[in-house]
Amino acid sequence: MRKTEPQVKLPEVKMIKIDQLKPYVYNTKEHPTEQVQKIINSIEKFGFRIPLLIDKKTMEIISGHGRLLAATKLELTELPCIFADDMTEEEVIAYRIADNRVGESTMDVKLLLHEFEILTAKNFDIESTGFTLPEIEDLKFLRDYGEVPEKPEEKLREPRNITCPECGHNFTIDK
Repeated sequence: MRKTEPQVKLPEVKMIKIDQLKPYVYNTKEHPTEQVQKIINSIEKFGFRIPLLIDKKTMEIISGHGRLLAATKLELTELPCIFADDMTEEEVIAYRIADNRVGESTMDVKLLLHEFEILTAKNFDIESTGFTLPEIEDLKFLRDYGEVPEKPEEKLREPRNITCPECGHNFTIDK
């Protein structure tokens, strides 16, 4: 049981010129080109849905570096932002780390594939989810042959030897 209720503050979203925003130089989250492209695709498909979190005093980004990179490539001039004006410097650093860390988890492959089936039946572009068609096919194969690992995102990165139960052919899935 909680001793106190967590602070709930409805933020005001403001449009801020992109050239006023300062990336945090010690940002620990990496944003490879493929990820930025997925963010771009998402913004193009669904719109800019999640504002950046900004330190009001310094205009430094607390959360949203990947979205900033994507917006820059899209040549956007303003971004929706929320100001954090109630956090200490230490809390901002800790929040940056927590924001990136707490979002990490595995997905239930069977449920994920169920969702892809719904989207496919409706002729929806499933690659707009951030998954590629080959990744989805790999997940289907693993599900169909009872090879769905506990943490599929990790296991799919490693080469895996698989034997087809029907023909006995051995092959390697190399990611």
